[in-house]
Amino acid sequence: RLGSPVPSTFEHGSAGATSQQPTVTTGVATTATATSSSASSSAAPTADIDPSQPTLQLQIRLADGTRLQSRFNTSQTVGHVRAFVNAARPATRPWTLMTTFPTKELKDEAQVLGEMAEFKRGGVVVQKWV
Repeated sequence: RLGSPVPSTFEHGSAGATSQQPTVTTGVATTATATSSSASSSAAPTADIDPSQPTLQLQIRLADGTRLQSRFNTSQTVGHVRAFVNAARPATRPWTLMTTFPTKELKDEAQVLGEMAEFKRGGVVVQKWV
């Protein structure tokens, strides 16, 4: 019939081999499996935040070209962002965090995110190789 699934063909082996029933694989099952496996492998860690406190969202552009997004409390520090990046992509060489424009290196890991003018409501942080 037009539009009906076609069972896969199978080859009969030697006389001692057991017979197999043909199986039909639908595109839906294959797609769902591929989607779930890619989602689990690319799942980034999340920052530990207190939902009762104010938060901001940061987009982190990594040196390898990928991007991460996460929410942080305004009371968290640059050190928390650095730890988040290390958990997401363990570094193989030295790196630093920088703002976009004007470009400024974030050296002080004790600096509070909510007190920085660049991150009052969120922003972008760039990872650069040293």
